[in-house]
Amino acid sequence: MADTTRYARPLGGAATVTLTAADAAQTITVTNDLTMVDGVTNPISVNVTLTADIPAGLQVGAMMFMQATSVGAQTLTFGDGFSPRTVTGVAGKTINGTLIYNGSVFTPLAARVQID
Repeated sequence: MADTTRYARPLGGAATVTLTAADAAQTITVTNDLTMVDGVTNPISVNVTLTADIPAGLQVGAMMFMQATSVGAQTLTFGDGFSPRTVTGVAGKTINGTLIYNGSVFTPLAARVQID
């Protein structure tokens, strides 16, 4: 039986999660097959470790899009729920990344891209 507690693309919009600027440990609660992580509204001002709270029944192929800006060379470390890696920011620059759920963790599709 299909999981009806979340919207599945292409019928539902992306769930949006906004990161906070000064929290060193942040959890992204995945509630949708398409998640947008906003790390631009509140530029990161400390080193951050992100974890993903992945619900049972999340479908392989679920996508997560991330945008983040930092005020300096802060690091963004991907912890539980992600393929481990660390990204170092550049002051005032925005980076984008796309991750895909492989049935176990979210893993990057390619290297991050700095867009400005």
